[in-house]
Amino acid sequence: MARLKIFISSTYYDLKSIRADLDRQVRELGHEPVRFEVGHIPFGSDASPEVDCYREISNCDVLVCIIGGVFGSSSADGGYSITQRELKTAQEEGKQIYIFIDKPVNQEFQFFKANKDNDSVRYTSVNNRKIFEFLEEIHSLPRGNPIFSFETSQDIGNLLREQMSGLFQRLLRQYHSLEQVKLSAELKDGISTVNKMIEFMVENKSNENKDVVNEILTSSHPVFRAVGMALGLSFKCFFSSRKELIDLFNDFRFEYLDLESFGDDYSHFRKISLRRRRTRDGIKEERMVHLIKVSDKIFDENGALIPGSATKWSDDWILSSSELEASEDDEIPF
Repeated sequence: MARLKIFISSTYYDLKSIRADLDRQVRELGHEPVRFEVGHIPFGSDASPEVDCYREISNCDVLVCIIGGVFGSSSADGGYSITQRELKTAQEEGKQIYIFIDKPVNQEFQFFKANKDNDSVRYTSVNNRKIFEFLEEIHSLPRGNPIFSFETSQDIGNLLREQMSGLFQRLLRQYHSLEQVKLSAELKDGISTVNKMIEFMVENKSNENKDVVNEILTSSHPVFRAVGMALGLSFKCFFSSRKELIDLFNDFRFEYLDLESFGDDYSHFRKISLRRRRTRDGIKEERMVHLIKVSDKIFDENGALIPGSATKWSDDWILSSSELEASEDDEIPF
């Protein structure tokens, strides 16, 4: 079973016991600790031990950086300690990083920020002000700098346990989300393929497939969903002709307005509903007019529903609106 490789980075002599205890806790979590002092890092003859430490970070999944009051050995390129350079290497490689700062150091860091321009200040928690300067640098990073304060190695172990659990939960959610996106894309591709197949069959009609195509297109006609939404239905409706559509609307108390005065290519359906509204003069009854218009383009000259697919559908073919009916009692402003 795969295990996380966790690189433990810190100065050695002052934090020797914490490093050993953290090694044990990492193993108890089921992961693999990496420490240079016990032979976890392969040292070669082509580079210095310092460089080999930086190389090994590439093979690890997580870096735990523990910052105490001792600056430690300077790195070969100067400016930073080896521990600090290990942290920067992990940041450059995009590794998951957890930074733990000794509590007294973290507390005095606030004092340093207020007095950093004063070189005469002497600090009690660190042996080199470069530690505070490095803390200021990592605090300013836009990402990859989760920083915690600690007093004992147990504090570090507990925080790591919580962080690992949270990280695992996040990865599970991301995996589930990716599966949802993948499924959605597959469904979309499948629907697109079916639509293209249907369009091809429509354009290349033959006596053998004509009835099959019409049956597929009719059963999945987008007009059923559009009419259902206009009527506020939670289930799928079905009709195969204008007459059946009129009967459907009648069932929901919509009357068919067979009027030529509208001057458009729509069948009009209307329903009147009453609502009561409280006013200063009492309860006022108002009439709401609900109008649904269905385009005649979906029917042939005999009034039969024309088979159609989603790619050929227009949202303008089903229109609905609701408004108050004008009342003779309404005041006319002048």
